[in-house]
Amino acid sequence: MNACYGDRYEAFSAGTAPGILNPCAVRAMAEIGIDVSGHRSKGLGEFDGQEMDYLVTVCEEVSPSRPRDFGATLFAGIPAPAYYFVGIGSGF
Repeated sequence: MNACYGDRYEAFSAGTAPGILNPCAVRAMAEIGIDVSGHRSKGLGEFDGQEMDYLVTVCEEVSPSRPRDFGATLFAGIPAPAYYFVGIGSGF
């Protein structure tokens, strides 16, 4: 979002259970010209007290535990990507 629309929006990324950046995701982003190698996994708590207009949840496993104090919520409802990379579930 920031790479394509950074002149209009400021997007942040966090999760309910932060871990490490997935090397496959880092490579995939690099293939399209976006360097995320310096990024790190963050928890939602790092954004406590910050005003947000929207919370976009993308993983159906997370939606019930989403924080209630962020702005309007947009829900994409896709399976958590980590399930595919670690062999849990019926991945690609």
